[in-house]
Formats: sequence, C-alpha cells, structure tokens
Amino acid sequence: MFTWKEIIDIAVQIEHNGECIYRRAAEQIKNPFLSAALLRLADEEAKHAKWISRLTPPRSGLPGYSNLEKIARAFMRETMVDKTFSLQEADFRSMKAVEDLLETSIEFERDTILFYEMIRRIVSEDETITLLDTIIAEEKNHITTLQVSIESA
Repeated sequence: MFTWKEIIDIAVQIEHNGECIYRRAAEQIKNPFLSAALLRLADEEAKHAKWISRLTPPRSGLPGYSNLEKIARAFMRETMVDKTFSLQEADFRSMKAVEDLLETSIEFERDTILFYEMIRRIVSEDETITLLDTIIAEEKNHITTLQVSIESA
C-alpha cells in the first residue's frame, strides 16, 4: 500500500516534526540545562531524518495502485505526517528534570514505532518491509540511548 519513497518521506517528516517541537520547547524553557537537553534531542531527530533520507531504495519497479489505495495512502499521510504523537501534548514548561524530558522522548519514539508497525501490517513488498524493519530497529536503538541517558542523569 505504501511505496518505499512514501515511507521515507513520512519518516523524514516525523523526525522533522520532532526536531521542530524540541527546538521550539528549548526556546520557551527558562532552565538552561533542560533547554540544552532539548537542543540535543532536536539534533538527534535531525540526524535521524538525514539517516533515513539516505536509505537506498530497492532496484525493483514500483507497483501500480488502485484509486482506492491511492486515496487510503493520501489519507494516511495527511492524517499522520503532521502529527508529533506524544510530543504534541507534552508540557515542556512544567518539566523540572531531564528525566521527565527523556521519558517524554521515549514515549514519542514508542509512538513512532507503533506507527511504523501499523504501516508494516499493510505493506506487501519485501523490500518495503525490510525498510520498515530497519527504521523500527533504529527507533528502538534511540530508545535504548535515551534510557541510558536517564540512568546516567
């Protein structure tokens, strides 16, 4: 149902959305330590977007889709791409500790993984499934990194 390029575009947009939210929050927070942590998280999201955009597409041709499938894909993109999942509701101003910020970031990563897993269930091309598995694995690695940050904070 989704092509390789569409998934790349969606994934890059999700990472960009997260980066924008973190940067906006960093500007609004008065605590310089939390602001710096938010900027580091924004930088991580930017790195993720760059990494995702560099993933090589499969060599096989792209399949054709019915009008219904095209409409469903467009609806999914319009509905989900501009969403920032749990970051949308995050109240960064009320956070007092980096641990709170990191927990919120972990929830964002988990939401993102759930989104990719949902797409994976409706994709039939092996190459696209492999792409999704690669992105999901990277998001899980990001969660591990954030969890280590919490433990060392």
